[in-house]
Amino acid sequence: MTYNCPVCNKAGLPDFKIVETSCPQCNANLKAFMVLNSLALPQSQNINKITLLFLVILLSIFGIYIYNSSTTENTLEKKFEIQSIYLKDSIKLYKDSVGALQNHLKDKTSHSSYVIIKYRVKDGDYPAKIAAMFYNDWKMYTEIEAFNNLKKPYILRKGQILRLKITQD
Repeated sequence: MTYNCPVCNKAGLPDFKIVETSCPQCNANLKAFMVLNSLALPQSQNINKITLLFLVILLSIFGIYIYNSSTTENTLEKKFEIQSIYLKDSIKLYKDSVGALQNHLKDKTSHSSYVIIKYRVKDGDYPAKIAAMFYNDWKMYTEIEAFNNLKKPYILRKGQILRLKITQD
């Protein structure tokens, strides 16, 4: 049986893994391949090494999965904590606004015909939506824009405070 040279791919060489050979075309000494062949492990040891490598890779993937799942839980806990802080802050702001409105309504000496409340912008809020919520008319958004000096184009940011003028009946 003949073999090809691993350097120049010339065909017709004897088995250079057993017999010391030089390639007649590229003049390469192929003795290194004979030495490497003598160092090769038996097939059963190769299978054991492949199995061990597979187990190491599998354990690494499992470890990464466990680490990511614990990190995700911590991240979710932090997100819930932040959301609860936002909600508590919004509830407090709402209670303060309602309290101020009630105090103003109780005050009979007041000659003002409106009350100013503060509203904290939430995700997805826009002036027409806020106007519909407080004035029962989405078209009143222009009053919100004018009272808060909003010039088009503008962007409402989550957490931004808007002042709303509520008229008394």
